[in-house]
Amino acid sequence: MKKVKDALARPAPDCRPWALWLWNKQISELDLIDQLNSFVENGFGGVAIRPSRDMDPAYLSEEFFEYFELVLATAKSVGFGVRLADDFALPFNDFFEGLAQYDSALRARQLTLEHAEIVPSRASFERAIDDPDSIYVLATGIKNDRIDPKTVKVLAPARGVDRVSFKATGGDWQVMVLRASEMVEPDGHFIPNPFNSVTAHTYVQEVLEEFTGRFSKYAPATFQGIVTEVPACLPAENAIPWDSELVARYHTKFKKDLVKTLPVLFLETEDTFARERVAVYSFMAQLMHERFAGVLESWAKKHRLSQWVLGPERNVLHATNALRDCLAVAPVPLASYGVQNQEGTESSAAVVRSVADSNAIEHKRETVSVIGRNHLCAGATLQSLKTEIDLHALNGPSRVLLDGCFFNLDHRSHVRTPFNPSWYYPAWDQTVNLCAYSARLAGLLKTVHFTRPAAVIMPSSSLTADYLPGNNESIRRGTGLLAKTIAELQRLNVDYDIVSEELFVACSIRANGEFSTSDRIRKGRYQVAIIPYSRLINRSVFVQVEKLTAKKGTAIFIADPPQGNLDDGISPAFTQRVEKLLRTRKKNVHVAAPKELSPFVKHIPPAARVSVSGKRCPDIYAAHGSGSNYEVYVLHNMAERRDFFATVQLPAARHFYLADCLSGELHELKNVQREGKMSTMGLTFAPRVTYIIAASSTKITTANQRKTKSSVVHKAGTQPRNYRIVLKDQWAFTPNDLNVLPLANWNTRIGLSRESGGYSHYCESYFEAREIPDTCVFTLCGFPVQGSLSESAGKTFELAVNGNVVEPMRSDAAGENQPELFGRAVAFCGPQSAKYDIRHLLVKGFNRVSVRTVSLTGDPTTIVYPPLIAGSFAIARGTKGWTIDRPLSMAGYDSWTKYGFPYLSGSGTYRQDFELPSGYKRIVLKFTHTSGPVEVFLNQKSLGTFSWHPMEIDITSACEQRRNTLEVRVMNTMDNVLRMNGR
Repeated sequence: MKKVKDALARPAPDCRPWALWLWNKQISELDLIDQLNSFVENGFGGVAIRPSRDMDPAYLSEEFFEYFELVLATAKSVGFGVRLADDFALPFNDFFEGLAQYDSALRARQLTLEHAEIVPSRASFERAIDDPDSIYVLATGIKNDRIDPKTVKVLAPARGVDRVSFKATGGDWQVMVLRASEMVEPDGHFIPNPFNSVTAHTYVQEVLEEFTGRFSKYAPATFQGIVTEVPACLPAENAIPWDSELVARYHTKFKKDLVKTLPVLFLETEDTFARERVAVYSFMAQLMHERFAGVLESWAKKHRLSQWVLGPERNVLHATNALRDCLAVAPVPLASYGVQNQEGTESSAAVVRSVADSNAIEHKRETVSVIGRNHLCAGATLQSLKTEIDLHALNGPSRVLLDGCFFNLDHRSHVRTPFNPSWYYPAWDQTVNLCAYSARLAGLLKTVHFTRPAAVIMPSSSLTADYLPGNNESIRRGTGLLAKTIAELQRLNVDYDIVSEELFVACSIRANGEFSTSDRIRKGRYQVAIIPYSRLINRSVFVQVEKLTAKKGTAIFIADPPQGNLDDGISPAFTQRVEKLLRTRKKNVHVAAPKELSPFVKHIPPAARVSVSGKRCPDIYAAHGSGSNYEVYVLHNMAERRDFFATVQLPAARHFYLADCLSGELHELKNVQREGKMSTMGLTFAPRVTYIIAASSTKITTANQRKTKSSVVHKAGTQPRNYRIVLKDQWAFTPNDLNVLPLANWNTRIGLSRESGGYSHYCESYFEAREIPDTCVFTLCGFPVQGSLSESAGKTFELAVNGNVVEPMRSDAAGENQPELFGRAVAFCGPQSAKYDIRHLLVKGFNRVSVRTVSLTGDPTTIVYPPLIAGSFAIARGTKGWTIDRPLSMAGYDSWTKYGFPYLSGSGTYRQDFELPSGYKRIVLKFTHTSGPVEVFLNQKSLGTFSWHPMEIDITSACEQRRNTLEVRVMNTMDNVLRMNGR
């Protein structure tokens, strides 16, 4: 137990989370040091710097290297880590954009099915070939309404041929025209080619060697290595990745012509040929990591550095009909691996878990867990990030990497990364709690060996066998069944591993039907094998299932049993084997829907028995592991809003301790009842709360722990309240930050200048003001700070309100441009946007705003993002859209977006008076659901700030017999203004 106490008191430095720091827009030395110090002060272990496309100075420029060395020097002085992060999964990358213009080997290519046509017997096919070097024309015989791969004929390419002719003989034929093209993003920039090692070697020589040459004195203690997000070149939207290296290496490995295999990949064929798809797609995944991430891994080891690789689970640009998720695990030797997690931890739970399990029990490598991403690009709250950390902890120890920490505020919509806690986040100073919690939790679970009684077989072969680039129905169904299966196992409180087919086949089976790997990474053995999708099952997997069930082991096929195998397809002999397996007298082979798993896994004892009012609680998920001389139980409430007072039964032990990963304290549970081999205790589960309980036969002293000032009730044994006081649904509400009115409707005219020969853009919009606010600032998002003078002075634009030209605000200006107002505007809008104080120009009624842009050397700047009016006002529905109005003084329990502040980002204070009942022993203030951290005051006395559940505060000593005044400051994210989504 001493290790538990030490892990909480002094978590190892390598347990602290890292931040992905995106350098975008204008980088300044002062802001650089301020932001870096804030990462250090908040408890991060390091930063992975990702240069953005619009960064100034440019990536790899001399000034960029000067800034990077400044970060390294500062980080070295405080024992902080730094990495270089390049995201090659994005459809653009600064390094490759220039070089790819001159070297086609660096450009990713794809082969698209451009045309498919059935040519009847004795009919002819003829087609002009406009680019013979990029066209493949193949003809395949048709048998039983499906193509026959044995009859493939390659009709093109051929040198000097500009027309292809083919006459169908001996039956109908399928002719397909495939075109090889370069993969580009919507702006026309090339995507890096991961299949040609020239790409990785060029990156090593042009970028990485430059870093090690300049900063070798900081390696490896401070400059620790790189973070690589692998290019997402996967089959999707009727296309597959293509490169000459693929063809040559496929022939070397399989002695087959990849070109002649193409019809099998794109069209329906007999099931006996489906194994060709498995071979091709597995080969592509292997080669992609081998020729790209593998090359960078060799470089990192050579320089005593490390690489964190994030493999793609989908293509950023081509998300429909995509082969994804089942190929996420890197099959090459890497020291650290994770997934890009673009959908978010909960949506990508299956692939995240499969990668973590594969890393731990198969590849023996470190897992990298990316948090803060989601498909909506919604900024994360501290509660949501804490939940992601808990979910990753349930998968096992990992390196946590928080994405979305921008250098500058940016309204761009084409960057997939959301704005997550950083200098602009209202509760940024509370992130220190998140980092402390994450570090202690990681340190506590670092040496724990988990017990996972269920093995879920990742159905990679079956999924890829049925996949076509133009139809991903099998992928959607298979991954859907996998997700539903693990969700049901969690609901049934059965812990599990997602294991690869290769690992399952290699497991040894005991006489009682239990099976395990040889290295015994897990404590105990698997007691059930679950196959989520198996229309065409790998033959070796099926043989292993037969061996398992012959020794009384349990196997469950989800939804349907196998119809065939990858070697023989669907055959009478295999069908008989399946029927024989299902008719076994032992009754240990089952076919069940995910919701029907309960009776078939009831022989597996849960890690903890959790009940509420005598009934099993499906919302509490428990995991169990073992340390050196203690047992660890992780209990997580999966419900977002519901809380429970639960009875928890654990195997008997002399002492039980609750590990508080926020404060670093260890609390012995006193009210534990022991009956035979079980111990029973009561726990209050707030929404999304996670408890870590350590059980031991030895006692550990907790008397010398520091006393925390927090009055939050988060200890075990909290009893249900006998009496609830629900406060009124009427609160006095005061916004603490500027509200926002976005102007989205603009009329645009183009003006011509006979004097200069140039032209200008003139944009005009109107908004209504029922009241003149005390503060009103207009900001042009995306426009630089300079400008707003005449064209003759060489300036680029000017702003006018009601016909009056307005000068931009400046920090040293006097009079109406007050420094305090400027400071609020800068904090809200960021230093890179033009800001104007327009209050003195407003009139009641409709106001006209005009923006005129000019350019003598290029195209005039246009309005890309809705300009914002920020100030001390509420907005309401007017006769023609939103209108500025007097702020409302009252609000209800629901979102402040319904009370005149739909785009308010920051914080707001709710205030209410209440009286106490005549008699009481204890008063607890409880928050069941908030959008972000809350700061609580009672009778003007601060009770602290609470970032996540449980938010239960003992206010007995702070209450008075007379009327009490409660103030609650609630914080949200920057989403309301940056994404304009009204959260």
